[in-house]
Amino acid sequence: MDVGSNTVRLMVAEGRSGPERGDKRPPFDVMARRFKITRLGEGMGDGWKEGRALKRGAIERTVGALSQFKEEWTRLKVYDYRVVATSAAREAENGGELVDAAEDLGIAVEIISELEEARLSLVGIAGSAGIDIDRGSALIFDVGGGSTEFTLTENGRVLGTLSTDLGVVRLTEMFVAHNPPEEREILNIEKFVENRLSMIYNRLTAGDGKWSGNGGKGGMEGDRVDFPKLPFDRLVGTAGTVTTLAAIDMGVESVDKYDPARVDGYRLDRSRISGIFDILRSIPNEERLSRYPVLEKGREDVIVAGVVIVLSVMKTFGQKLLTASDSGLLEGIVVDLIGLDKVD
Repeated sequence: MDVGSNTVRLMVAEGRSGPERGDKRPPFDVMARRFKITRLGEGMGDGWKEGRALKRGAIERTVGALSQFKEEWTRLKVYDYRVVATSAAREAENGGELVDAAEDLGIAVEIISELEEARLSLVGIAGSAGIDIDRGSALIFDVGGGSTEFTLTENGRVLGTLSTDLGVVRLTEMFVAHNPPEEREILNIEKFVENRLSMIYNRLTAGDGKWSGNGGKGGMEGDRVDFPKLPFDRLVGTAGTVTTLAAIDMGVESVDKYDPARVDGYRLDRSRISGIFDILRSIPNEERLSRYPVLEKGREDVIVAGVVIVLSVMKTFGQKLLTASDSGLLEGIVVDLIGLDKVD
């Protein structure tokens, strides 16, 4: 399970022998997928800086989802599991309260680091059927409720990973007070996002063409390495904002008709994303749900901030196309558990 800042997600899977990475089949069979939007990061507001706490109601909603999902995996006779919590729990001063409440249910919740979150997402993407990162360079980004993780790879090798405080819940709470958002609110989000991305871009293009890490918060991990020239061969996005954009662009008629296999590897053109964004930003939350039935209830108020992040990433790194990945952190957990992680 992935306990995110906006959504709790469950995947139950069974490993099988083979295939090797690069095969068109994932290395496991999915037995169940569930999700519940609980908005764990609700109200943490500006920067989710130290001193901010998870709200009691948000913890209770999230623990309720954990309890419900535990019933599901018990029914399916799961013998091994891992539950991870990300940005909201990581940054809150009372993240331990969530861990304790889950422990009362007999569920061990692990609050993972930014680097571990990015690693798991990459492992999941590398094992997916629709994405090939073994050849050429790729910049992979995972847009969450509280943060966005970036991983740079070349020929399947990880060159570096970093995290920045660009999350859809975080940005919405920081800048959006109207429904639909006013023009100045959109501009404020764009300015904030572009400022953060410019720092990431500068890390990739400054000095002698090396990307070096300090292993600290928001930084790189590992030795100094040569990085590929911009633009990268492919830009890969994962998590709800990107997969929702793909489903909208594909014309998926409802949440029930969403097919992960079709979304995985789907390519989005920047101009088409801009067209979807122009509609989303101009209509209120309720109308977004009726206009785009594949949009999950609970995501309608944060989707605009998410699309700002996506478009800004594409603009900053000069990418006209975005490859969507339905695989990510959950799939990475599964691959880890069944011992098939082949990411270098």
